[in-house]
Amino acid sequence: MCVQPLASGLMYLNDKKASDFVLQHMDLSEEAPDAIGCAIMLLHGVQFRYSAKVYKSGMGALQIFDDISCYPTVVRLKSSDGSAGHCITTVGLWVFDSNKAEAELLSHEFLDWCCSTDTEKDIFVAAHYAVRFINMKPRKEWNLCDACRNGKGKQKCIYKFR
Repeated sequence: MCVQPLASGLMYLNDKKASDFVLQHMDLSEEAPDAIGCAIMLLHGVQFRYSAKVYKSGMGALQIFDDISCYPTVVRLKSSDGSAGHCITTVGLWVFDSNKAEAELLSHEFLDWCCSTDTEKDIFVAAHYAVRFINMKPRKEWNLCDACRNGKGKQKCIYKFR
C-alpha cells in the first residue's frame, strides 16, 4: 500500500487538497499494477503541479539517510531477504507507513521494522525504487525549508539540520 503513506506525507506538508485527492483515488491506485505510477499520474498536471523525480536501484538509487527533502518521497524498501514490496513515504526526517497510526523518525531501526513481519525479522538494505513529488509552485503555508521552497528540489534540504 503506497498511497496511504503518500497521503499522510502530503497532509504533513500541509497540502490537504492533494492529500484528499490521493485518498479519494486509493481504490484506483490499489488496483493498478503500479501504485507508484498511478500516484504520479494523480499528482502530475495542472491541478496539483507535482513533478516526479524518480530514483531507481543501483547507481541512481535514493540514499535515504543522505538525500533528505521536505517534499514527500515514496520509497519501496529492499530488505535483507531480497524482497522489495513494502512502501513508505518520507517527508524530511519523518517516515509515514501504512502500518502505523503516526509518523516515526527516520532511523535504521524503524526501517528494519518496516521490512519485517510478525514472524520474520528482516533488515533494511536500500531504497529499491523511489519517487519524490516536487511541486513547481509551492504554497506559502506548506511546511518547506527555504532550500526546498526556492530550489525546487535541486538544492540540499536543510531539514536534517533542524
